[in-house]
Order: sequence, then structure tokens, then C-alpha cells
Amino acid sequence: MTCRTLLGIVICLAGLGACGDEKENGGGEPEPCTTDQTWAKVANPILDDNCRTCHNAADAEKLGGGHDFTNEAQVRDHGHEMFEKVESGEMPPKGFEIAAADKNALLDWLECSGASKAGEGHTH
Repeated sequence: MTCRTLLGIVICLAGLGACGDEKENGGGEPEPCTTDQTWAKVANPILDDNCRTCHNAADAEKLGGGHDFTNEAQVRDHGHEMFEKVESGEMPPKGFEIAAADKNALLDWLECSGASKAGEGHTH
């Protein structure tokens, strides 16, 4: 085998390894959040701008189905359900649009923080 052929194989294999879900680290688990993907920098402001109109302490029961998302612990309690509803487009409801960048950033935070797995199987 020539060096050129071997180099071509190595480059192809390296390219294959870079394909696929960029969030995964090879073990099937999401990559941990970066220092720019914190609750304070990502999730909290997005929830403030897009979700807390209904999902706040005063209105959660009557408007938000009882879910109050005013702090990280409350979000984590329902993280799996939130991930599924935001990803599917069920939330936010019609008339309450969320920018694609915010939606993706929130989903990324839910996933990398482990919140998307929190509350799995939790029902009301």
C-alpha cells in the first residue's frame, strides 16, 4: 500500500468519525454544557422572554397547566416533558412564537444539562 493510499484511507476514516450527532461524545450521552450554556446565560433568559408569560408563579395554575418555570429546579422537574413539547412545536402554543435560535439553544441546554432526561415518565 502506498503512502498516498494510506493517507486517503486515514482522511476518509477521520471524516466518517466527524459525521453524525455533534452533541454526542461517542458514548451515546450528550456532551456536557459549555461555560456559555449555563442556566443563567441561556435557559433563564429564553424562558423569561418566551415562557413565563404563562409559566410563572401567579399564572401557572390557570394558564400554564400548573407548571411554574421560575427557577432551574422547577424546569428540571419537568425537563423531559418540556424538551418533548418544545421540540415537537407543541410549546409555545400558537400566538406565542419562539425564535428558532432560542428554541435550539433551549433544547441544547435541556439536553446537555441532563434536564431533558429529568422527570421522564412523570405524569400529572
